[in-house]
Order: sequence, then C-alpha cells, then structure tokens
Amino acid sequence: MNADLFMHQIEPMQAKLFRLARRLLVSQDAAKDAVQDVMVKLWEKRSQLADKSNLEAFAMTVTKNHCYDQLKLKRNQNVSLTHENIEDNAKNIDQVIETQDQVQKLNNCIAALPINYRMLIQLRDIEAYSFEDIAGIMEMSETNVRVTLSRARKALVKQMKRQQS
Repeated sequence: MNADLFMHQIEPMQAKLFRLARRLLVSQDAAKDAVQDVMVKLWEKRSQLADKSNLEAFAMTVTKNHCYDQLKLKRNQNVSLTHENIEDNAKNIDQVIETQDQVQKLNNCIAALPINYRMLIQLRDIEAYSFEDIAGIMEMSETNVRVTLSRARKALVKQMKRQQS
C-alpha cells in the first residue's frame, strides 16, 4: 500500500478512532497521542492491510487494544470529558447551557460504567457500527454483543436515574 492509498483509506477514519480513544482514555491529549500511535502502527503494517476484509474494523480493534494497553500502564490521568459531536441549534444562552449540562451529565454517567459497557455504547450508539463489526472489534459473538449492549444501556439508565435523584 502506497502513501496516497494509505491516506485515502485511513485518513477518514481518524475522527472515529479519536472518539473511541477519547471515550476509553477520557483525556483528549491522551486520545490524540493514542490515535497518532495507532496511525504509526497502521503505517508500519501497511503491507498487511490489503489482506484485511474490513480495514475500519481492524483500525478500531488496533485503537481499542492500544487504549487498553495505555490504561493498563496507568500512564493517563482521567480528565473531564467534553462532547463536541452534538449539533446545537439553540436560540439563547439558557438553552445552550442546559444542553451542555445534559451532555456533561450523560458523559459522567457513561464514564461511571465499566469499560466494556462504555466501549459498546460508543461503538453502537455513538459511532453506529453494525453488530457484526462490533463483534469483530470486541472479539465477541454477535449474540454476546447484543446481550452486553442491552445490559450496558440498562446500567446507563440506572446511572442516569441515580444522578437525577
């Protein structure tokens, strides 16, 4: 794979890789570093990428594994998460503040979940990956993905209700 093909196929994935890394590592700086490291790993393995049936799922798996390695090394400090993917068409400052507050509460609830639950919610509900792709990324069966995602959503609802009390 030459540099032009690599940039054409891998470059568009960077935003998704970053969002996944940010969800797992929480710190924006740590997520940027992780994506940069993953891009270097993918570049070094560019000759093997043609063999991959789903390049995006492979890149997400590499990102997930790299983030898990970073968490195991405890090199990252948890910093508050900001969500920049919400389109807000609010007309006044009160609505903007209310929306930001709701996003922060949701992010806090997601951050309180176990890492596998956070990962599944990120991949399915935020990134809109198919169950098949998630199963490949998470190295789980599709049935297990569905069951675990259902549990993750229930835990998120429970966490949100607890926060409202």
